[in-house]
Amino acid sequence: MPPRFKELYKPNPTGKDVRQRRLLREAQLRRLQREQLFMGKRLRFRTPQESETESEFEFTPSDTTNIIRGLKSAKHEERMEALKNLSAKLEQPSENLRGFVLDGACIELLVGVLAGTDSEEKLQSLWCLTNITGFEGRLAEQVLPATPYLVSLLDSHDMELKDQAAWTLGNLASEGPDIREHLYANGVLKPLVELAGTEDRTLLQTACFALSNMARKPSTYFDQMFEMGLPQAIAKQIQRFRGDVDCVRELAWVCAYLAAASSEQQVDVILETGAVDVILESALMAADQDGSAAQTSGLLIPAIRTLGNIAAGTDSQTRTLVSKPGFIRLVVRCIESSSSRAVEKESLWVLSSITACCKTDVDAVVNAGVVPDLVRIIEKQNFDLKKEAAYSLLNIAIVGQRIGDLPNEQLVKEFVEFVRSADEELVRMGVQFLSLLFEQLPGELGVEMLRKVEGGVDALETLIAVTEDDDIRATVSALIDQYYGDRSSRLPSLALRATTLSRTDSFHSTSLLRSDPTKTPVIKTPDEVKSYPATIKVYTRTGDKGTSSLFTGERRTKDDAVFESLGTTDELSSTIGLAIAFIEETPAKQLVAQLETIQCLLQDVGSNVATPLNSKSQIKIKRTRFDPDGYHCKQLEEWIDEMSVGLPVHRSFILPSGGRAAAALHVARTVCRRAERTLVPLKDDIDKETMMFVNRLSDYLFVAARWVAMKQGVTEKIYVHQQGRVTEFDK
Repeated sequence: MPPRFKELYKPNPTGKDVRQRRLLREAQLRRLQREQLFMGKRLRFRTPQESETESEFEFTPSDTTNIIRGLKSAKHEERMEALKNLSAKLEQPSENLRGFVLDGACIELLVGVLAGTDSEEKLQSLWCLTNITGFEGRLAEQVLPATPYLVSLLDSHDMELKDQAAWTLGNLASEGPDIREHLYANGVLKPLVELAGTEDRTLLQTACFALSNMARKPSTYFDQMFEMGLPQAIAKQIQRFRGDVDCVRELAWVCAYLAAASSEQQVDVILETGAVDVILESALMAADQDGSAAQTSGLLIPAIRTLGNIAAGTDSQTRTLVSKPGFIRLVVRCIESSSSRAVEKESLWVLSSITACCKTDVDAVVNAGVVPDLVRIIEKQNFDLKKEAAYSLLNIAIVGQRIGDLPNEQLVKEFVEFVRSADEELVRMGVQFLSLLFEQLPGELGVEMLRKVEGGVDALETLIAVTEDDDIRATVSALIDQYYGDRSSRLPSLALRATTLSRTDSFHSTSLLRSDPTKTPVIKTPDEVKSYPATIKVYTRTGDKGTSSLFTGERRTKDDAVFESLGTTDELSSTIGLAIAFIEETPAKQLVAQLETIQCLLQDVGSNVATPLNSKSQIKIKRTRFDPDGYHCKQLEEWIDEMSVGLPVHRSFILPSGGRAAAALHVARTVCRRAERTLVPLKDDIDKETMMFVNRLSDYLFVAARWVAMKQGVTEKIYVHQQGRVTEFDK
């Protein structure tokens, strides 16, 4: 694959045309990375360059000598040549080049250039520093001594130097709270806020990029951003550039971060500036485009996240948004279009906050026609989207008091699947929905709906055997009693966790902050709630004779190939869970969201394995179909490609190593290979995409292990041939 930005960096990048092309490509890369933010792309950039031949990016001791000699030369031409050579090598830094950066000599020379007077050399030095900050934290931190010079360049009369300095500072700010505090202590905040008022659209976008990273919490200076008038400056610029999608997008990202971390009063300030109205207007225009155009603009993600963070505030703030013309239409439009999974997920999150507010808001979204789309998502989408849609459906039933208006016969089958899930919150939602049917529908209607679901009551009985949650166990026991005719059993109150969330960062995850607990959807039970006195069975005895059931109901011996595969898949998920526990204590904790998604997908793999294609139940075969469009496999490949950027190149076998977290991922990789082998005897009874996914997963785990080691700064061990070594046995 040829390097990006190739045409922008000729041997002598001078002139207005070259600058315009560079700025254009920089904007394209910024747009791409912003769109991928929800998947965990870090907000930093690399600017590869082109040489006359395709560089191998090797960095030899002679390169070190030549660059040092060149940068110390008294001749401008030799210093420029050295800077260009270093910038090119930094496109894909080798281990030797990383060492050159880490030992401090490289940064010292580049800072020396910034301390000079030659603008052309300063710009080349800034490109090098931008590349360095674009890699892992241990390299980016080496740039910190340059902070005072970078901050001073924000006041430069040279627009290109301002832009590149802000870019480098923005990369640094993405590295974490400690570095952001360092930047703040060096006075970066005031000039960045001042740059937010620039009339130059390119510089404005870069300044907003840096400010959005600085606005992340935790920080000691967040309130000062409001005291300096940043929300008002952003609102003024949104009005000025309201027809410029690129500028509005970057300004919306600043609003998203400000709204995510703000107090109630600060959110009110954001609303009062009028910025939200322009963001809403621009988002409506983007949503009305065809899917590809809306995705290309990249505006919908920051716009919806801004609106969602405000909707996750107080009821008054939610009501203010709902009353704005076009707001409900935007949310519903983004959900129904389903052209972008990211936009759909963000919009579902916003909808859950709206429907958690009051009955009037619930009526507004129901009247806008959102329920059929929520049902579609519950029936056809993956579990992460199902969960978001389920929050809104439960809010519609509880807060809106509209359980009778929902297509419950369609939904009951899907919520029974939630009960079978390994996800605790999905299980809780499934049980809560069934409780609503039993309690609030007239007569025995709720019970009759569950009777029509094949294996419905079996799912409840199985849940009693496996759940460790006493509340769920008590509620399910009451449901089973009512199912079998004992209407005297009262259903205990079963509350969901809060659904109103403020979103800041994503890796992949997204960091979700539980906010307004008053919007928690809970079952509304009578004032006198009787405790459930019945004895709860924690065992079934159905497997005492060495057999167990498939999802189809067929019983087989527990040493069957299907159960061998299911057990190994479960072992793989457990091993990944152990790796997550280690990773959460490292700088690579952004990976956790991906691994948790994979654990959910392994549950889907198990469902596919437990439903042989030769079974008679075509409904269950259709329900457990795994990844028919290959999305999950492609997602793994995208994650692999993202993590591979900047990994050290090794030409020897890599031994399982790299610290506890990386080693745990290597163990998961080997279990994954074993899981793949257990699928081979079943290949005619499972979807081909299942084997493809598990095969690709082992590659993902290998790269993830290496990536975690790199993030921690731990050197991996490589295979060294032991031939010729004399051992005690030989003696």
